[in-house]
Amino acid sequence: MFVRNNFVCLEDCVSADKFPREITVFRSYSRMRYPGHCRLLLERRGTTTDWNVTDALCDDGHGHELLSSDLFLHNCRKCKFMKGIVQHDRSGPSMPNTLSVTLHTDIVDAFLYNCPSILSKWAARPRHWPLQEVVQQVVSLGGISYACWI
Repeated sequence: MFVRNNFVCLEDCVSADKFPREITVFRSYSRMRYPGHCRLLLERRGTTTDWNVTDALCDDGHGHELLSSDLFLHNCRKCKFMKGIVQHDRSGPSMPNTLSVTLHTDIVDAFLYNCPSILSKWAARPRHWPLQEVVQQVVSLGGISYACWI
């Protein structure tokens, strides 16, 4: 998993003011979310950007910029960071590769996602696994998870 640290996705209840101006902020548009999926609207463009993300911004039809996950993953796919890699068909957010005929990997690009209310709902649901101590440890991290999507 490659986590892009100069971008962050925020849930509706989280303020963008606590993040440095260098970071580009996306807002998870909750009215158009399905379980496990969300639309990411550009809230604030940071001073450090990445062409893979900038070239994947589209107009949402209401004057806002929306991140197209398909364009983003297509742009990431164009990056050649090692010679000898055979790229396979995309599988969801994963980009399967083979290196030297025998080393098979799945590359997933992701953003930090600050989502305390989603995380608290996850922590509150009944479960047998993981252990409650592990759940509390995850919650204590402050509601940060990773957003990867298709």
